[in-house]
Amino acid sequence: MFSKIKFTYLIIIFLLAIPFTYIYPQNPNVLIGTIIDLETQKPIPGATLRIVNFDKGTYSSSSGKFRLPVPVGASKLKVSSLGYETKYIELERKTDTLDIKLKPSSFKMKSVEVTGQIDANEIIRRSIERKEENLKKLKTFSGTLYSKLVLELAGSIFGGPTQGGFQVGSAIGETAPEKYKMFVLETFSKTYRDYEKNITHTDILQRRQTSNIPPQQNLLAIGNFMNFYDDEIDMLNTKIQTPLGSSCFSYYNFELIERNILDDRFVYLIKVQPKTSTYPAFTGTISIVEGSYNLVEVSLQPSPNTRIPFLDSLTFLQKFDESLQGVWYPSFLEVTAKARVDIIKGILEATAFATATSIFSETKINEALPDSIYVQENSGTITVSKEADSSKTEFWENNSQREITPRELKMYQEVDSLSAISDSLEKEKSAKFFDYFPDIRFNRVCSIGLGAIASLFYKKISLNVDAYYSFGQKKPFGEVNLNLTNIFDSSFVNLSLYGKYFSDIGNISSNIDYPFLVNTISSAIFHEDYFDYYRKVGWVTGFNANMRFVNLYGFMEISKQDSLQKTTNNSIFSSGIWRNNPVIYPDNYRIFTGGFTVNTSSFFRNTDFNASIKFNAIYGEMEEQNTIFRQVEGELNLVIPTFYTGYSPMKIELLLMAGKSCKSTPYQYQFRMPTRLAIIGQTGVFYSAPIGIYGGNEFLAGHFNYNLTDLWWRAIGLSRYEGRGIDLLLSGSSTRFISPASSYYKQTGNDYYTEAGFGLSRIPTFISNVGYLSFDARWGIGPIANGNFGWGLGITLPF
Repeated sequence: MFSKIKFTYLIIIFLLAIPFTYIYPQNPNVLIGTIIDLETQKPIPGATLRIVNFDKGTYSSSSGKFRLPVPVGASKLKVSSLGYETKYIELERKTDTLDIKLKPSSFKMKSVEVTGQIDANEIIRRSIERKEENLKKLKTFSGTLYSKLVLELAGSIFGGPTQGGFQVGSAIGETAPEKYKMFVLETFSKTYRDYEKNITHTDILQRRQTSNIPPQQNLLAIGNFMNFYDDEIDMLNTKIQTPLGSSCFSYYNFELIERNILDDRFVYLIKVQPKTSTYPAFTGTISIVEGSYNLVEVSLQPSPNTRIPFLDSLTFLQKFDESLQGVWYPSFLEVTAKARVDIIKGILEATAFATATSIFSETKINEALPDSIYVQENSGTITVSKEADSSKTEFWENNSQREITPRELKMYQEVDSLSAISDSLEKEKSAKFFDYFPDIRFNRVCSIGLGAIASLFYKKISLNVDAYYSFGQKKPFGEVNLNLTNIFDSSFVNLSLYGKYFSDIGNISSNIDYPFLVNTISSAIFHEDYFDYYRKVGWVTGFNANMRFVNLYGFMEISKQDSLQKTTNNSIFSSGIWRNNPVIYPDNYRIFTGGFTVNTSSFFRNTDFNASIKFNAIYGEMEEQNTIFRQVEGELNLVIPTFYTGYSPMKIELLLMAGKSCKSTPYQYQFRMPTRLAIIGQTGVFYSAPIGIYGGNEFLAGHFNYNLTDLWWRAIGLSRYEGRGIDLLLSGSSTRFISPASSYYKQTGNDYYTEAGFGLSRIPTFISNVGYLSFDARWGIGPIANGNFGWGLGITLPF
């Protein structure tokens, strides 16, 4: 679990491009070497190497090195780079090492010589027009992609010392931290994309990785290749307008540096500088072909005022090729990055260095795609061929398009050696089928409760026992759970079953509540107990079915329920009188509950709009009272983006809730107003209302939240932390509860309990770039809430 969490978390930051793959035939000859400047003797990064009359090629790395499999029958190699004379090299079968020197082009016009002919803005305008024409031509695309990621990790979170000398141990042995410091992944993939139908499918055909990565985690092939022809590049909710975006002149200044030559084409080299410090932007250079005005090369990095979460530095080098049909497409991308994650600065932190490369070949434009990609379950997915992990070393020696550096070879050897040691420790751990944790609780009914939670688990079966002694009630309580998880697991549905026997203290709450541990801390320290309580003895059985967009659940409970008395008024810092625990009808209950949730995020891809729906229904019987009660409850949550900010957009969030039940519904199943707990708040609660006062058998509620983001902070030029400011939020809530005269709850009647206020989010703690604070303040308005005030704190993430 240790490796999976960290690897998955950091890999999201660096994973590149689309995938395409193809199983190459075994080639007897592989060219390796270096490309350097003839005059300066410095390496030339991103130089293009192409086998003449073959759709085979590669690009030199940042150190000028290259590795190119040569197909049988190849006789000539073409080497080119912007600003250099193109060079043709005759290939001999015995040749496997080449040191290539490119001569700088004698033709080069500086901007002062070119300006009289055309200025930079006009070149950009024409390039945008051609971009639109190019996109209209592009109907379908397929091809192969070689991808490689080299990732090195350091810091106390991986067992290495920090600047303060503090070191965090590992749960799986002394050798494990070293094992998780180095990763190398390579894949060959095949991708198909239908632009008109917006369908992408990727199949990984061959892959290899260092042994500290389970093969199933090596999905270094993403269905949407990062493309600087797009209007916007989106990375971890940082949305950067590209230099050829439709609104580029609002974000960039362009300067024509020179006019140079690439092969037989003239190329404009244009310097890109951000015009704004408020919005994220790129800085660097782009190269555009004269005449056709197509983008041929990009060398960019985020501007100093642009902040992508956790990334300290990031550079992009992308190249474009022209197909036989005259359509331009991205053919090469190299990304280098440095990331820093400070969970607790100086104590628990990590640094990552990554280089990711993707190289296209054997592309096909506007040709028919396989019927299989149009099958719904394959659309937009990444699949892995059954033979993906079967290739031997010879395959990669003959087909890999990036050299294995001495450092990487050492990484492979060290990781394999460390894995052999730590894997044995992990096997011992995985063979473990028993675990336990302490159970400590405190509230006004249980008083102090001490016990333990023990778990037995084997494959898809787990047995959990929770037992504790209540010093307030002076008796033991507990429950036994049997869970069968993923008993039916397919691409359509994931089904789990569970059963439970209990003799426990049940909690009465609203539809929005807090973790039991949070309530324990609040009760003990702040003298605020969120729940009400009752005694229940019986059993319950149910199911959960997760589908692509819908989650279904249902359960049946048979139990005897009774009241419990408050046993204490004391907490650590207070002995104030706590509210009484309510009296409920003692009876034998038979409860049937079912419901569903729907999340539409998968329907609205590539958009910040989202909607979710929840529905819950209860049918209950009270045996001794000979009473039947019913209840229905629904919830609609809408997230509506409004204005572009460069990061997450300004959003309106609307939460609408309603519920109705019979007048005979017992107290423990009635609706209750959700409120903040001590200094802790969350979405959908009332901050200014008292705990456990308002409720009933019918309610209607609405919550409004408008996140104005930190754009206002950036716009007025206030000092930033980690490149960002503080978010501003406007909020308000209103609800009405109706209850029968016999109800324990107080109703609002025909009036609404209403409050409004503001919030601040992304408040830095200065000790972490992972967790930020949020603050909300609400004032009661209207005849019921007037004069009330409440506030709360929360924790937010940086994206």
